[in-house]
Amino acid sequence: MEIYHHIHCSEHGHHNHVPATINNIILFCVVLNLVFVIFEAIMGVVYNSVGLLSDAGHNMSDVFSLLLALLAVRIVKIHGNAHFTYGYKKATVLISLLNSVILLVAVGAIVIESIYRFKNSVPVSGVAVSWTAAAGIIINGLTTILLMRQRKHDLNMRGAFLHMLADTVVSVGVVISGIIISIKGWMWIDPVISILIASVIMFSTISLLKESLFMSMDAIPENVNIEHIKSEINNMDYILEWHHLHIWPISTTENAATLHIVINSMNVMHDVKQNLKKIFANNGISHCTIECELPNEYCDDRECCT
Repeated sequence: MEIYHHIHCSEHGHHNHVPATINNIILFCVVLNLVFVIFEAIMGVVYNSVGLLSDAGHNMSDVFSLLLALLAVRIVKIHGNAHFTYGYKKATVLISLLNSVILLVAVGAIVIESIYRFKNSVPVSGVAVSWTAAAGIIINGLTTILLMRQRKHDLNMRGAFLHMLADTVVSVGVVISGIIISIKGWMWIDPVISILIASVIMFSTISLLKESLFMSMDAIPENVNIEHIKSEINNMDYILEWHHLHIWPISTTENAATLHIVINSMNVMHDVKQNLKKIFANNGISHCTIECELPNEYCDDRECCT
């Protein structure tokens, strides 16, 4: 006799409670950065600075990143239906992957433009570049601080945070290039700083791209330690054997798991379920499906067991 149980390891089940403050924070960051992008692009054109233009281009990708993060927050709140029983939560993983691709495109555009400026050097106003980038440090720094608390709970928020953190560092680099141009007159430093900007962006994108790609393929999320979960299951009472443990992300913030356990009596099933529920919940897994089996039963699904 096999008994199949679907257990929601959190008290809220499928309901999603996204604080309104997150929406407000993201909207404020979008408006703030969009205004600065327009200002920086105008300054870059007026003063022929590829550093400012490349930074403005990347800042525009940040605006898209923030909008995608906002979209992800809204999508998570949509309830499931007959066709999408988990709702549209998986779309948040695809959004995170798209965010990574946008960053890579921005890197490519910056490198191409920088190479062009190496070959076709034009005069650049170091003072204008420095003052504009200094404003960027304030804008990007403020946005980074606002997103800092949210980055630990959502991959999309972490992506937006990395965008803004990289931009803050980038703005510092552009200020340095402006100062060097003002003092030394080295016009070639502008495209050099732009390539360094691309390197910083690429470095911040690698881990996000890797995790987003893995999550889109239902790999075990990085915040879940499967060896620790196995150890806890092995130390549980009444479980004679277990198999078919699978863990995958439902969204960038929620994970699910399946597990088959062999127990010596169905009388202990309730206690075992509750203990497993706590183990999964404590390890960041909010949805778990557990199948209980007796010692004399054979599991037909063992070919896909881990």
